[in-house]
Amino acid sequence: MADEPADMARARQFWKTLAKGDTDALKTFYAPKIVLKAGSELLKPRWGLTKQADRSKDLLVDRDDLLRGYGRMINGIGKEKWSQVFARIKKDKIHVSTAGKNDQPFAGIKLGDTILKVATGPGDDTLCFILRKDKDGKLRVHLESTDY
Repeated sequence: MADEPADMARARQFWKTLAKGDTDALKTFYAPKIVLKAGSELLKPRWGLTKQADRSKDLLVDRDDLLRGYGRMINGIGKEKWSQVFARIKKDKIHVSTAGKNDQPFAGIKLGDTILKVATGPGDDTLCFILRKDKDGKLRVHLESTDY
């Protein structure tokens, strides 16, 4: 988007990278530790994230473990098909905003975080990624709530 703040532009670049299924490039977008919110897809045992994975609870995971899980998911679907599915999502279904208060829309969000929400279905199906500046000032995903 023209004249969009840098944080919002970075969130959109993250989305484009995820939509392509480029797990190598995704590494630069994720914090070293990420909170997967309860209900997230990668908490399903089939993705082999960790033995502690339980879809009823949030889980703090290492970036490399998360990306291995994404790799299994993307390769299971097929990278080309993964990309095609996400290429069909219209731009008006991709929303980037700034958190106006702590713990909204869910626990763990901090005032000023960048929120990327992508509507994926006809109902209220959404993917939600919370980006926050790290100690070096780089905006990275710290939380995600996804059900692919």
